[in-house]
Amino acid sequence: MNGLKNVTSIIFPLITFPYVSKVLEVDYVGKYNFSYSVISYFILFAALGISTYAIREGSKHRNNKEKMYTFSNKIYDMYTVIDDFN
Repeated sequence: MNGLKNVTSIIFPLITFPYVSKVLEVDYVGKYNFSYSVISYFILFAALGISTYAIREGSKHRNNKEKMYTFSNKIYDMYTVIDDFN
């Protein structure tokens, strides 16, 4: 599954970039790239905080299997959402 994701992340831009550059023109492609870079920084900072949060809060729930299960699902969902933006 990860290999398929990597292959599509390479092929998809090769197919869509010519179309997007024709539709958006040069000015709007630059605005898009700037917006994407700002969003990438926010995602980076969020990802750094999630690992610290997971360690700190996970240690609180280590003796209770039910709480640990729900907590680990919450952390997994956070990483899934962040990974979707990358």
